[in-house]
Amino acid sequence: MKKKFSLLLIFLALAGAVYFLLFHKNKELKYIPENADMALLVDVKNVSRHYLHQFLLHPSEWLGEKKDKSEKIKLKDSGIKIPDFLQIFHLKNSAITDWYCVIELSDKNLFLHFLKQEKFSKQGKDIFAKNNISIKIIDEKCLVKTGKISGVSAFQKLTSQMLSGNPKPIFNASELSRYSHGSFVIFHPEKVSIFPVKIGESEITIHSENFKENFGALISQLEKRNRFFELQFDEENIKKIAPFFHNENWDSLSLSSLNITSKIKEVRDTIITYEYDDNYNEVEKISYQNIIQPKYSILLKSSNPEKTMDYFYQKKWIGKKGEFTKIPFQPNTISESGNQISITSKNNYIEKFLPEKNSFLFLKNDNKLMNSFSTITPSEKEKLSRFLYLFYGNNGDECFVKIQFKKEELPLILGF
Repeated sequence: MKKKFSLLLIFLALAGAVYFLLFHKNKELKYIPENADMALLVDVKNVSRHYLHQFLLHPSEWLGEKKDKSEKIKLKDSGIKIPDFLQIFHLKNSAITDWYCVIELSDKNLFLHFLKQEKFSKQGKDIFAKNNISIKIIDEKCLVKTGKISGVSAFQKLTSQMLSGNPKPIFNASELSRYSHGSFVIFHPEKVSIFPVKIGESEITIHSENFKENFGALISQLEKRNRFFELQFDEENIKKIAPFFHNENWDSLSLSSLNITSKIKEVRDTIITYEYDDNYNEVEKISYQNIIQPKYSILLKSSNPEKTMDYFYQKKWIGKKGEFTKIPFQPNTISESGNQISITSKNNYIEKFLPEKNSFLFLKNDNKLMNSFSTITPSEKEKLSRFLYLFYGNNGDECFVKIQFKKEELPLILGF
């Protein structure tokens, strides 16, 4: 009897440990401020259960040898506290690339060592940066920011609000989470829109709760086209992206649709420098380098094209030679015909746009662009090379986002 009772106690203890480790969650979202207009929530324990499930289904991962035997500190062991919900947010009237996240630290010195290992450079007191990521440390917390590195000023507004003391939770995960691996949330003045995030075998999907539209045929067609980027937005979708370009008066453009298609090409660029010989004669030296350039075609439809062109001239976006200078990539031409305004890169004809009724965005990985990044490490390039494409589709109130990766032996969550 005592043996059975002891086994029962052990079972209950294990069950309790599993529950608190994988199911029990603190749903207070104290690091999403009131002035956030978007947020990405990652249900860490749900993702952990998914990882454990896939790990058990692939014996090669737990019977085989460890691939990485280096002594480098991994992110999960870098002195950070793993939260139940990772809270990443975007602020109103800020650049679309600027996203924030507050992380609590269990070992500040270890975290500083991790930043040094990852070659983050010091930008100020307890401020570190690398590529497009900035980090500010205050006491036992740090504020992570993506986007343009702008030093101390990037953190001033949020430092006292997010890092000082114990901020009062404004939101709760039970209100913003939908029993998935995470949620993408948009805070409208009149409502909150929630889009569940799911991690599949080789893809991540985000869609509206009433999602019914099947974009499979469109995605298949876009995959076959040799394009780096394609976009077709109607007036409603243009209005949705307008707040992210808060410096521009989109109402002045009077746009009813926006179409963009672009390819990436590699061109040989000539570099001419001058040296001097022993007699101080100037000697011309010619060298070559391969650079990446896009060729593109943009079609704007406007209810008032004269007003749209006037806006471009007022902003000085049209040069003396009829070039649209707002786009810095290679010479282009801008022309007006009826209610349409066309911007096309010179000597680079691109086929017509797709006759598609739905609004969509398609961004495809291109090896030529990947090889041009000199600031990322080989291991980072290897991981990025798994990315195939990003798709966004919209039909009325329904929207669907798919981030597709290469299909490999291991599922996505184990591969990374």
